[in-house]
Amino acid sequence: MPELDGKTTKAVSLQTLLDALAPRDFLTFASPKTLGHSALTGFGVLEGQPHNRVHNCVGGIFTDPKGNTTNNGGFMQANLSPVDPLFFLHHANIDRLWDVWTRKQLARGYPALPEGADLDAWSREPFLFFVDAKGKPVKKRTAGDYAAIGDFNYDYEPGSGEEVVAPPMFASLMRTAVPSESTRAQISRSVVSGEQAASAIVTLPSPLLGLRAQAEAPQLYAKITLALPPLAHHHDFAVMVDDGNSRTDPSSPHYVGTLSMFGHHTIQAPVTFTVPLSGTIEAMRQNAQLADSGALNIRIVSERMVKLGVQMAGHAPGTEPKAEVLSVVVEAH
Repeated sequence: MPELDGKTTKAVSLQTLLDALAPRDFLTFASPKTLGHSALTGFGVLEGQPHNRVHNCVGGIFTDPKGNTTNNGGFMQANLSPVDPLFFLHHANIDRLWDVWTRKQLARGYPALPEGADLDAWSREPFLFFVDAKGKPVKKRTAGDYAAIGDFNYDYEPGSGEEVVAPPMFASLMRTAVPSESTRAQISRSVVSGEQAASAIVTLPSPLLGLRAQAEAPQLYAKITLALPPLAHHHDFAVMVDDGNSRTDPSSPHYVGTLSMFGHHTIQAPVTFTVPLSGTIEAMRQNAQLADSGALNIRIVSERMVKLGVQMAGHAPGTEPKAEVLSVVVEAH
């Protein structure tokens, strides 16, 4: 029976979608800036969680309940994913969620596009691959030509996440200030490989620690920057906020999410993943597991891989993929 694995189920859950829709600025909602189409800088929550995880899971990278990940191959996990009919269902939903975020922003007077010099550069970005029914290049060829969904002459039925669009009943909730603090973690172990996790301690100041996972309230996110091997697309890294337990089960309240690459780009620079923290912190608060000091232990754990045709977990000694955690920064958005 077709199914999604546990970490993908978490990535497409309503809570993760609401976390992805919460940011009030374009770059946090979308993904970090790059110098060009061939460059890969990182992933916002929407791209890094539901987008990447569904691509890879449907494409044959599946993690069983024991934590073993099998890669069976498949177009959906590669740059040829548009040849799979499921691609269009998946990307239509990602586009729908982007439209939900845009309408939420406009309803509150927040920016729905980049601002300032970023908007100028974004608007001029050329689309070289758009052709008409006769195969001729279209006249509108830049991102700025397609800033509004109306130019495409379609819309969507209401779906998950739609509840964030309507402004709150009380206007004061819309003016909830986002704390300006960002807190950099102290990395105690930077290398993650095999059974050895990377670890970082971040001590949140009171304004950040006091934020609750509620509608219209600012949400907490961790921006985790990794230096990865040049081709590390089939290997995932779980993010945990721990009380000392070694579990990486997606059903655990300490599980934040899984960092997943997508596509077959050669990684030439560090990659920053944005993951939501508010739900995990709220679960720890309710279970009286938050330290009075506000200190959180964030672990990045390498997930076990079983290659196609190999029936044992792990890799040969000395061949485990290694990644280095360069920074962990917690921000409110």
